[in-house]
Amino acid sequence: MTMAERELSAFFKAVTHSFGSELAELSTEDWLQELIEADGLPASVREWRSLTAKASVRLASRVRRVALVD
Repeated sequence: MTMAERELSAFFKAVTHSFGSELAELSTEDWLQELIEADGLPASVREWRSLTAKASVRLASRVRRVALVD
């Protein structure tokens, strides 16, 4: 669980810093959803980063939609 906590914490901090707390909270939900959808817990740092990358794709889509509206 330590790897999960570190990965999620780093992701949350990075999104908060770059996009604010609202998007960080939504992105955390996306990250957790990716974890739920995974076949078991990731076993390596590389697998955790892959999970984070998938959540980042969702974040990018969300940011893109907001930019198109503005």
